[in-house]
Amino acid sequence: MGLKRLKLNTFDLEQYIEVAIEAGTYKLYAEGDQEVDHGKYLVVWKKDDNRWKLHKDIWNSSISNQPA
Repeated sequence: MGLKRLKLNTFDLEQYIEVAIEAGTYKLYAEGDQEVDHGKYLVVWKKDDNRWKLHKDIWNSSISNQPA
């Protein structure tokens, strides 16, 4: 089972002079468009030579780890 698609939904974006902070939700899909994970993410962007570059990225799954 490989991942086939990622859907990101940004719900907050704060931009400053050299830094931007993005918060949102994500969904991961496998073959057959089956959702296999969803959760929240936070990304810190830094401006470098007038280009935005990803500086830090963290995500947390909303699916609990329940025993099978």
